[in-house]
Amino acid sequence: VYILKEKINSEQELRLSYKKSEEKLRESNTLLSLFIHHSPIYTYIKEVTPTESRVLEASENFEQMAGIKGSNIVGKTMAEVFPADLAANILADDLAVVSGKKTLEVQEEFAGRTYTSIKFPIVRSGRSLLAGFTIDITERKEAEETNRLLALEKSHTQKMDSLGSLAGGVAHDFNNMLSGVMGYADLLLSGEEDPKRQKYLRSIMAAASRSADLTQKLLAFGRRGKNLVEPLLLKPLVEDCISMLHPSMNPDLQVVLAMEDCPSIDADPSQIHQVVLNLCLNAIEAMPERGTLRIATRSLMIEDANGPGTGLTNGCYVELRVTDTGVGMIEEVRQRVFEPFFTTKIPSGASGTGLGLSTAFGIVQAHHGAITVESSIGKGTAFRVLLPKGVLAPMNSQTRPVMGMATGAVLLVEDEPILRDLGTSVLETLGFEVIAAEDGLAGVAAFQEHHKRLCAVLLDLKMPKMGGREAFQQFQNLDRSVPVIVCTGYGENEEVQDLLTQGAAGVVAKPYQIATMAAALKQVTSGG
Repeated sequence: VYILKEKINSEQELRLSYKKSEEKLRESNTLLSLFIHHSPIYTYIKEVTPTESRVLEASENFEQMAGIKGSNIVGKTMAEVFPADLAANILADDLAVVSGKKTLEVQEEFAGRTYTSIKFPIVRSGRSLLAGFTIDITERKEAEETNRLLALEKSHTQKMDSLGSLAGGVAHDFNNMLSGVMGYADLLLSGEEDPKRQKYLRSIMAAASRSADLTQKLLAFGRRGKNLVEPLLLKPLVEDCISMLHPSMNPDLQVVLAMEDCPSIDADPSQIHQVVLNLCLNAIEAMPERGTLRIATRSLMIEDANGPGTGLTNGCYVELRVTDTGVGMIEEVRQRVFEPFFTTKIPSGASGTGLGLSTAFGIVQAHHGAITVESSIGKGTAFRVLLPKGVLAPMNSQTRPVMGMATGAVLLVEDEPILRDLGTSVLETLGFEVIAAEDGLAGVAAFQEHHKRLCAVLLDLKMPKMGGREAFQQFQNLDRSVPVIVCTGYGENEEVQDLLTQGAAGVVAKPYQIATMAAALKQVTSGG
């Protein structure tokens, strides 16, 4: 009896233990099913054969990806859920997992979204099973791409800024040396009677003048200031450029103008004219036989200035787009197209210097705009220029006051020795007594001592110790009756224009030439 009772108790304990195990297994399966069905990421278990990969379990959120709930995907093969090409790729990956007994991470594109999946094999009763999960990484990929583009843009901007600083610095120094060459050649020419020697000197002047033109383009690329700005409409300016280019165009070249009536921009007309001209010439050269040159303008708002591609502030802009149907560019050329002296033209017979597009880049940057290029081989090129909407009102013409007749000495304030010596020689040739000063501080001291007998001051702007602007203020405080002529190699930029509005009497451009200096001095000392 005792043995029988023990046996009964043992069987009851076994049945109880078995029942508890079944309950734990059911609970475990329920939890697993709940985990899979309600997973925030795409989760699944599949059985894989050489011909198909069939879903055994799937999370409900598959409806977001495939348009079918997970409960409705169960029992279906990949070919019944996804397009044929994607289904074939998934089957190949699943076979690699179960046959190689390895974990696999893959990235897939589907319906415009990007997904990453991790799959791993499950060994159970001789069946080829795998489990895995898939995550939608579209936003992350887009953020990474945006960051990559921003990093590229930043790197490109830094590169162009460095090139601009280098080009501008070299051009400034070279411009000063050219001033010496042209000035002294001009002095020799004024006193030379031998026709043969005159011819040689004119050749020197012509060569130096062409070189000086190159330095001005480099200075524009270096963004050392822009010329006098005024309200400017792009439409008539573009029409003027096309009218200028039309006689030399290939008759098989078609020009299409799609220009909206846009608000004005605040710009230097001559520099923006140069930008449009350079872009059009670049397009024309890309279509040597036939093609279409399309120029379009429109106004638009930029509201995502932090995104890649512009580097602009939010606001209203005028867009100029110059498009051609030419040969296009490879990516390496496209990335370097705005670098100074970079050109794809054959050196022998090349019409350009590699400064056209770099000059356009510098001018647009100086006007607080942006210029970009899109191109591909065989599909042409499109340049896009964005310039901020203008805020200036149309200017009334103002007559600059001129000084009355005066005699006396001229104060020359110039830090470059070669230009100071040249300026002294030119002024002495014109019959003036010259008082020379090597910087702004020395100039103020000389002005304070001699201002009562000065008939004019020639004042350089960029100098050490004290710049021309500060020196000009000191001159004005000491004696406003002495006319001050500003000397600059940067053209009538905003700084020069500001000094003119404050009372400066005129501008003399570097390189110095006898005729221009004489004309400026005549205007301020004799009333023009």
